[in-house]
Amino acid sequence: MKKIAALSEVHLPTTSFEVARLQSKSVAFGLLVPQRREQGPLIVTGDGTGLTVIPLEGRDAFRHFGLSLGTPLRGLLLSDVQFRVDITSQFNPNTEEPLGGLLRDDMQIRLLVANRGESFADPVRYPLIDLDGEEDQDWSTGFRSWSILHKLDDGFVELWRNDGAEIPLER
Repeated sequence: MKKIAALSEVHLPTTSFEVARLQSKSVAFGLLVPQRREQGPLIVTGDGTGLTVIPLEGRDAFRHFGLSLGTPLRGLLLSDVQFRVDITSQFNPNTEEPLGGLLRDDMQIRLLVANRGESFADPVRYPLIDLDGEEDQDWSTGFRSWSILHKLDDGFVELWRNDGAEIPLER
């Protein structure tokens, strides 16, 4: 995994992010840069019934959890994000499930994550983005190396990168 070293070098317009105070019932999706610096960047996704947090770095990297009632999460939310993959890092998710792998099929983009509360949890395919396609459960592909981009002017800036290094399931 690569820290957001580039983020410290990138100056974003103040209109490109939201100053967020997310609750357990928030509706949100994107990359959250927490107000507390000791927390690394997080993917957050919530539909109004529950907010899921996926840390991208540290001891809990790619171990998802739900935000508890009364425990707000504060930071800068960049919701206009896209995922870019290194096509040479492709793998077959039917035979391999590396923690932190990004999956793509006709219907969704998913992330291989484990439950934070379980020491030896098998990875689950957590849905991030719904796509417009026909359902075909027999075909999907995964990528070990991928990054999160944010649209800026006529281009994109890389906010975070997973370099594909193996992450052990047990902690």
